[in-house]
Amino acid sequence: MPKKRLLAFMATAGVAIAAAAAAILPTAGADAAVACAPAYADSTVYTGGMQASYNGHNWTAKWWTQHEAPSTGGSGVWTDGGSCGGSGGGGGTGSCSYPNWVAGQWYATGAIVRYTNGLYYQATHDNPGYDPTISTWFWSPYACGGGGGGDTGGGSTSGFVVSEAQFNQMFPSRNSFYTYAGLTDAMKKYPAFAT
Repeated sequence: MPKKRLLAFMATAGVAIAAAAAAILPTAGADAAVACAPAYADSTVYTGGMQASYNGHNWTAKWWTQHEAPSTGGSGVWTDGGSCGGSGGGGGTGSCSYPNWVAGQWYATGAIVRYTNGLYYQATHDNPGYDPTISTWFWSPYACGGGGGGDTGGGSTSGFVVSEAQFNQMFPSRNSFYTYAGLTDAMKKYPAFAT
């Protein structure tokens, strides 16, 4: 009898260990971050099926586009492929720990929130909780991951409040001589200009 009990105990323990391993192993695989596609570049022409990473998400172009930063709004050219983490960049959101946006809550200029789509936005004007994806005068996209200060892919600009995406949106038909990089380089050479 003791031998049967020992075998029964061993079988029960083996089943319990196998169940625990099965429960743990899929979780570890599911939490692994998807690698980011190459970072979105405003001057690049994207055609249907091409991918880019932007604000910590992978995006896929549905058709030809240029100068339209990936988002779920706009012309609808981009499809959100979900969060990414790994190499590739794109202004990842891995270092953000800002509160979730709440409709109707007062936000002062400079407040940073995490919207329901997982992206971050910074209040550019005081507002009573307007939707960041609709009220773009009150909110600007915000990328965590080193640059801060509202920088969404143009590199650090010493606190300059306009991102490269905003610059391109404000001046879509400008002479190609005038670039965001040229503006930020001039600001570095002439710091009094920015103040």
